[in-house]
Amino acid sequence: MNTDSIHLILQARMGSTRRPGKSMADINGKPFMERVMFRLEKIFDGIKIMALPDSNRDDVLEALGKKRGWKIFRGSEEDVLERFAGTVKKFNVKKFIRICGDDPLVDSRAICGVAETLRSHKSCCTRSFPLGTGAEGAHSDILLTASAEAVDKSDREHVMPYIYRYPKRFDLLYVDAPFFESQPRLTADTEEDLDQFRKIFSALGDFPSLESVISFLGNKQ
Repeated sequence: MNTDSIHLILQARMGSTRRPGKSMADINGKPFMERVMFRLEKIFDGIKIMALPDSNRDDVLEALGKKRGWKIFRGSEEDVLERFAGTVKKFNVKKFIRICGDDPLVDSRAICGVAETLRSHKSCCTRSFPLGTGAEGAHSDILLTASAEAVDKSDREHVMPYIYRYPKRFDLLYVDAPFFESQPRLTADTEEDLDQFRKIFSALGDFPSLESVISFLGNKQ
């Protein structure tokens, strides 16, 4: 995949309200966040950045990112839109792909689809991928416009909602997934979610395909 001028930005934090500290929860001998980062490293060969809150409890994530060679930006925990704006300014990012730190099974086709679409559109988001396996992205000038204009809390505590409000203005395109009959929930909010990932990685190894995960979970029903 040609990643010239595209950065991958991973949004992560330790302060989850539903399962505090989940980013460093043990998943079969490795921290959850390391599972997320390992998959992204296998998929994306360009520059990778962690966008982290500036609280002391997130120092452990910064240490993990630096250990794995990622660039780091620290900013507001609550104003995530501003955190991303600061990230693109610091590293002179022109186009970015955003990934959530709750998702250790992002699909390579999602990242590739977003990357390719950003070459011809200003913003894009995947559609019909199982929850936790998609991606979204935008040109940085679009993000900076959103950060300058958005005032609603719901727009500022996330990255893309303000852009989604004005699809024509921001040249938004949806990237459709291959057909998946099953739509499992593959993101981590609770201890039960973490237990599901432990079972997946134990059965399928460190880098399972989305098809193998869907098949495995279907067989467990």
